[in-house]
Amino acid sequence: MKIFSPFFIVLTLFLLFSSCKKNKSITYPIAGEFGENIMVKTTGDSLSSINTYSLTAELGKKADLKVVITNQSLSNEIWFYTSANGWSISEYSSSKTQIFTSSSSGTIDLYMEFVPGPGTYLGGKCQVDIYENSDDVTKSLFLKW
Repeated sequence: MKIFSPFFIVLTLFLLFSSCKKNKSITYPIAGEFGENIMVKTTGDSLSSINTYSLTAELGKKADLKVVITNQSLSNEIWFYTSANGWSISEYSSSKTQIFTSSSSGTIDLYMEFVPGPGTYLGGKCQVDIYENSDDVTKSLFLKW
């Protein structure tokens, strides 16, 4: 009968747990294919309505990412998106919310543009709730444009 050394057992457990964590890893590049990444913004940051942005992340093979954007604008300020690489996107709801869910691993990226309403100078604002491998919000941002 072979007896494994404590070092071998600890090493095996370490490798097992570190590979599991890596499979669920989520990182946010500073920029994506379409511009600055809104995922690296901080609460209170302003977005320019003349710039385009990326909603981008690097996902491990078993990572799950969901982003819920809720429009808190008083008027018709809105966002637009296109070129959804690795994202599944819900319809914009009557509660002024839209859900962006990762649909693949690796690099996922989405073109986004934030537009003020016609004839208004109020500017827009939104809450961005981020769910990383969880059913609970792991980070929230409040952005304006």
